[in-house]
Amino acid sequence: LPDLETLYLCPNTTFQLDATDAFSYSWSPAAAFDDPGRKDPILQVNGSTMVTLEAVVNGITRRDTLLVEVTEPTLDLVSNQTESVCAGTAVIVTAHNNVGNQGIQWDIPQDLYLIDSLSNRLLIRPLRSTRIIAGVQLNGCEARDTILIEVKSPLVTIENADTVYACLGETVKLAATTSSGFVNDLRWSPNINLSDTMAAEVFVTTQPESRTYYATYTEAGCTIVDSVHVRVDSLPDNLGMFTLMEDKNPYCPGDTIIIESPIYEKRFYPLIKHDWTAILTHPEPDEDPQGTWGFETPDTLYNLIVTAQDSADYIRVTTSGGCVDTSQLLIPVIPPKEITITPDPATICPGETISLTAAFDGPGE
Repeated sequence: LPDLETLYLCPNTTFQLDATDAFSYSWSPAAAFDDPGRKDPILQVNGSTMVTLEAVVNGITRRDTLLVEVTEPTLDLVSNQTESVCAGTAVIVTAHNNVGNQGIQWDIPQDLYLIDSLSNRLLIRPLRSTRIIAGVQLNGCEARDTILIEVKSPLVTIENADTVYACLGETVKLAATTSSGFVNDLRWSPNINLSDTMAAEVFVTTQPESRTYYATYTEAGCTIVDSVHVRVDSLPDNLGMFTLMEDKNPYCPGDTIIIESPIYEKRFYPLIKHDWTAILTHPEPDEDPQGTWGFETPDTLYNLIVTAQDSADYIRVTTSGGCVDTSQLLIPVIPPKEITITPDPATICPGETISLTAAFDGPGE
């Protein structure tokens, strides 16, 4: 028989029972079944009835009983909180019914924080006003009920992003708003490097340690908290102290230029990134002066190797969290001059002496 003490049925309906395997079956009262000798007979009763099954298993007669109640189901949802609650308050919703909790189904929002659930009870922590719906279904009839759990709506919102990136020594502004527009009950914590703890806008003087700050707001007996993480980073010293592996002045087209910088320990700067670009000193008309001409190594490395093409400012932008450094180095490249050779005299006979004069435009020797 079903693993129930009482089976609830709708009026004027039938229900098919099913027993475990046995040699023979005898259901009573016989008049309530379409075939009282079958393993899975169909039951129909008009009122409260005690159903009995006698079955022979391995030569032994075994007996089981089941109380069948015929009723129209009723359902009433009740909360242990009679007034509106603060967000996150534990609320118990109970489904009172007359069918022994049989066939109860809950319809709850997906974003509802569910702590625990039983067939006729929910333990929840709503963060906003939430409507709970439940239904009880028997074989052909049902009952439904709805309850609204009202949540007070005080709100504090930190206007900054969840994480604020700052450079060591900078001052960072944090700002918060409240649902009421008032900040009398707004508090910032912890009070470390803060300009104020009771204002809508506060300033953080950054120190080497990154820290999470909390804005706490109290209204109508409810306390709401928002948070922001201030991440503090720094940059290596002397980033702009470039050195050239072979310091020529000037370079010629085709020369290899190796630009190096002071060594630093990467583990102290986990977010550090580099981005190189070059800006031509004398670009051709309609030529974009900015690019990566002659770069032999990726433009994201700390140091750079270039094949010289033309005079240019080599610029490296280094970022580390909220820190930015822009360093640049001008490297002049002098293209080869066009040399004109003039013989004097222009025509000679074999064995005669000739004078050759080489000339070019601009400075040089």
